[in-house]
Amino acid sequence: MRKLPFIVYSDSHILVAYKPPGMVVPIENHRSNSLEGFLLQHLKETLNKETIFLRPIHRLDKPVEGLVLFARSSKALTRLNQAQRERKIDKFYVAKVPGSFKKKNGLICHFLVHGDHRAEIVKEGGKEARLMFRVFEERSKHSVLSLKILTGRYHQIRIQLSATKHPIVGDARYGNQEFYRKDQIALCHTKLILPHPTLKKKMIFKFRPENL
Repeated sequence: MRKLPFIVYSDSHILVAYKPPGMVVPIENHRSNSLEGFLLQHLKETLNKETIFLRPIHRLDKPVEGLVLFARSSKALTRLNQAQRERKIDKFYVAKVPGSFKKKNGLICHFLVHGDHRAEIVKEGGKEARLMFRVFEERSKHSVLSLKILTGRYHQIRIQLSATKHPIVGDARYGNQEFYRKDQIALCHTKLILPHPTLKKKMIFKFRPENL
């Protein structure tokens, strides 16, 4: 059964929603199958308004599930974008990958460029990508990782784990031929920490994936 998006939290300035795998975040040319389009329609119906302000602060790749943050006011949009540039918004993920790790935690660093629908690692000329990892569960053929993304690069987690010879389960684009689930790879955005744009307090949101 296909998962449906839902709202985790909403007030007059921010909205946090769950994005299921197989769905894109921004409307662009995917209005009928985008998280933004779904939420806009829901808010119009529930608030009985024709005009709704809603802008995504970040995105998740189509085959990735988890939390997505939206601004619901222009003031929030400006402040959340600034917080993101200043790295005051923390994003945590969980991933299932093949194999085991000798080192159970650490920092993965590369330089990336945005190629043709994929990220590529380069020795020079790219943008720095930094990713913290911790192994929190080891299985017979796989490891489950807790990840904190320190830089927001295109396909960063996917290409960086692939470069360490541990491509995410189900991610054929980056070298893993195992089947995970339809329209999905074994990567989930599970935790989001941010300063509320008007309340001036830290907000923490969590999502627990099923059977990762």
